Amino acid sequence: MRRPIIYFSGVDREAHIKLLAQERAAGMVNAADVMQPELLGTILRYPCVPIVLDSGFESKPSFDGYMAARSGVSDARAALFQGPP
Repeated sequence: MRRPIIYFSGVDREAHIKLLAQERAAGMVNAADVMQPELLGTILRYPCVPIVLDSGFESKPSFDGYMAARSGVSDARAALFQGPP
């Protein structure tokens, strides 16, 4: 039987990502926070942690802002796994 994936919301700092990795859980990161260099770097260092973007409740970004954050994370992840030319 497959283990269910549990998603935790409110992931906005390095300690949260590390805890999710230990617990084999997933996280929801607010689109407004995901491009913070420290948080993005931690997300990229822990590819074993499934992350989804959360539009947030109080500080909803515009659709364009949400898509820019999504694209930024995808570009950073692709650059990390591509390695040097």
